[in-house]
Amino acid sequence: VIAKMLKERPDLRSPIAGQQIVPQMESLRISEGAPGSIIQVAGWSDFTTAIEPLMTALGFNGCGDYGRVHAAEDIMCYRVAPDRLLLHSADPNLIAKTLEVISPSAGVVLDLSHARWLLRVEGTNAANFMSRMAPLDFDLVSFPDGAFAQTGIHLVSVLIYRRGDESFDILVPTTWARSIWLLMTESARPFN
Repeated sequence: VIAKMLKERPDLRSPIAGQQIVPQMESLRISEGAPGSIIQVAGWSDFTTAIEPLMTALGFNGCGDYGRVHAAEDIMCYRVAPDRLLLHSADPNLIAKTLEVISPSAGVVLDLSHARWLLRVEGTNAANFMSRMAPLDFDLVSFPDGAFAQTGIHLVSVLIYRRGDESFDILVPTTWARSIWLLMTESARPFN
């Protein structure tokens, strides 16, 4: 069943294709792309203990902390709730690796790779621009490298991850990616 499911995965298509391109400048660059694999793992009452074999198999030491990305090799772990993790990787086989290890009694695995789209904001004005997009303090002290937050942009739930001093990844629902892209395109104009 798993092999059939993986074989029948549809190709990802950009929900933003054909939209206005954001002018790229040194101080602010906005791009979009497929997020790779995004897997949600959810569980029940002893989630941390039940999920430990999976986390060990993937190279993690525990489930990580809220608000801080936990990384192992090319996989990032976002602890989004006491009994829920998001695993994010460029590796298309992440779902297969996850399903090989986790038992149905440990938790439920959901492939969200087609449900999210990746928007990236980079440049010396990235934090200033992000402050206009989401109700967070993006100062390096308040939102340091490796921090993430579940928040909203234009009333749409998103996950924002700070990749570096001047770089942010935003995981948006695919169905709202176009709207968020258009908002970002308009909001970027003052930075020209």
